[in-house]
Amino acid sequence: MIHCTGRFGDRCKCIGGVNMNGLKNFAIASVLAASAVAAYAPASATVTSFAQYNQVSGASTRTLAWRQIGTGGRLCTIATASGNCSSNTATAVTATVDVKFSFLQTGIGASGPINAKLIVDLIAAPGSAASTSVIGGVNYLVQPGLTGTFSIVADTAFTYNGITSTDLLHGSIVNASISGQVGSSSGSVNGSTLTLHDASAVQFGSDFLDFTNTVNRDFALTLTAINPAIAVSSSGPARSFRAAGTGSFSSDPAPLVNGAVPEPASWALMLAGFGAVGTAMRRRKIAIRFA
Repeated sequence: MIHCTGRFGDRCKCIGGVNMNGLKNFAIASVLAASAVAAYAPASATVTSFAQYNQVSGASTRTLAWRQIGTGGRLCTIATASGNCSSNTATAVTATVDVKFSFLQTGIGASGPINAKLIVDLIAAPGSAASTSVIGGVNYLVQPGLTGTFSIVADTAFTYNGITSTDLLHGSIVNASISGQVGSSSGSVNGSTLTLHDASAVQFGSDFLDFTNTVNRDFALTLTAINPAIAVSSSGPARSFRAAGTGSFSSDPAPLVNGAVPEPASWALMLAGFGAVGTAMRRRKIAIRFA
């Protein structure tokens, strides 16, 4: 026969010979441990912009070109206002654009704009026809199928948290799209893991940011001063144009900053949580000792 007698002779509640007070203390300890971990771990929230760039040459200088190539096309950075994308998709883009790049997260964002070079190279394979649709009486164009890479490299090595590098941000994009109102001089280029339900649709990398915790990632270029205006070519894809551009990069949750340490508030919550766990576990030991 198993007796469950407390320290002061009080009878504990037993089920099948198990001291339920001991189980209760253990459950409390488990909850407190989970709370401590949750307090330390970064919480997933809405999609957050973590970086952006603006072109140095001004808002109206055309630094990007979309070139219709047969039934496909190519979007790339151009070195001059009259530049164009190579029709040979096997030839890597080398034209760079001078930009001011900014990290937007606390701490690293205080470094301010960084002088850098941008390269964009996105290719729409043959057969990537544009589509148009009327929404609210307005005719919109979507050019799908843009796949490729981009990179933003600092002019001089940037240092933060003991890391020195020129690799500010780079990435690969799958099936992004150009969109805008037909006949308009503004539009956008967008790629998103959430929209495409594909975790590989947008991949980011950086020597300063860690993206392993991110669930959704967004790539967005805002196009202005488009010339000629947005239109569908006779062979199916969007008609060739040049445009000025700015860019923003987002994820859910925000990426971690490499080399960063937890903020004081996070440390306080974590230590308080582990202290509560220790207290609960000591109480559990006492309950078992006198059972």
